Amino acid sequence: MGHARLWKSVAKYVTLCQNLSNFPLMFTDNKDDRVTFITGFRRLKFFWMSMLLFSFSNFCGIVVIGGRWQHLGLFDDMALWKILIAAGFTALGLFIVAINLAFYAYCATLSEVFDHCLQLERQLNRLLNRRSSKKQNVFPLLLECIAYLGIFVPLFGSAFVILIQADPVGALCHGLFPEIFNNTKLSRALLLFRYCTCYISTRETYRGLWMVIFWAETMGQWLLQFAEHIGQLKNPQMFFELYIKYILIYTFLSPIAEIALLGGMSAAFIIGISGNFAALKLYYHVSFVLYVNMVIIAIVIPALMNFTIPLIIRTHETTCDVLKDKYLKYSYFRRRNPSLMKQVKSLRPLTPCAGISNYRLYRMDKSTMTVYGRAYIDYTINALMNVHV
Repeated sequence: MGHARLWKSVAKYVTLCQNLSNFPLMFTDNKDDRVTFITGFRRLKFFWMSMLLFSFSNFCGIVVIGGRWQHLGLFDDMALWKILIAAGFTALGLFIVAINLAFYAYCATLSEVFDHCLQLERQLNRLLNRRSSKKQNVFPLLLECIAYLGIFVPLFGSAFVILIQADPVGALCHGLFPEIFNNTKLSRALLLFRYCTCYISTRETYRGLWMVIFWAETMGQWLLQFAEHIGQLKNPQMFFELYIKYILIYTFLSPIAEIALLGGMSAAFIIGISGNFAALKLYYHVSFVLYVNMVIIAIVIPALMNFTIPLIIRTHETTCDVLKDKYLKYSYFRRRNPSLMKQVKSLRPLTPCAGISNYRLYRMDKSTMTVYGRAYIDYTINALMNVHV
């Protein structure tokens, strides 16, 4: 019994450390867990505290590098290799902080993309009358082993960095406050703080490298399976002509174009107003600036509306016409394949007519691109990809 309790305690500890390390899980049906893990944290307070300590460590590294570069005399006695290690930690730390904040900001969008991929894979498996592949794959096990190593590697790695005194916080304290190391209590407290910051920095760096491997392996494996499924369809040419043209391009590229256009207009407007205020002294003509602001807003909003909505409506009508001409009026296949018709009728959230007249799906109170992608992924594959045309 003692051994069982011991291993149970060890398992709880490992699980806790794994939750704190938070390596992402993507292709899972549990959306809450995926959203939680993909941002790299399970507890929001722990995440922000980690980012705060990591940012403080990066700030210390910037101060050390800047002081050595400007020859302030505070860090001249430090060895060059220690400065270079601190600089490497700082540069990599800034990159990791930016990546973590980007994951936090785009968590919902990535979750929608993964839902899109999962739904597409399930529909392709259903069309081909096959279950998901159960082949033994060594990569998930290898990635899991690397993830569990991420619990222990930062422990020893951060201790080694502190022993050689190459951590940014320690380098800053050695240069600015050398008298702290003469006090035993202060030096112990500083050592604990240095170890925490160095551990978080090492852990986040390790996790960033692990995420690169994870993305490459997972997305590469999914794309290979996806290509294999497409090759087994009866008419893959129609898949590439219709699905890629009408769904992927308009669903993914149009929002990017909208964001880029809106961001470019906003940046140009802000830079233009700032330049005019500085160079032309337009602060004497505030009413003129407000007038220009109103005119630009009146131009930007209709331009964005005309740029987005006609593409949605035109694509919707074109795909509906293709469905109506190639499938819904093709009574031969309706008689020969009643199961496919039942499948089309049962698709969420479409009507029995496969969404031909269901324009309520395209109300403009939500993101038009999101609604568009969700609707057409349902019946474009099911109705078109399994029928000879």
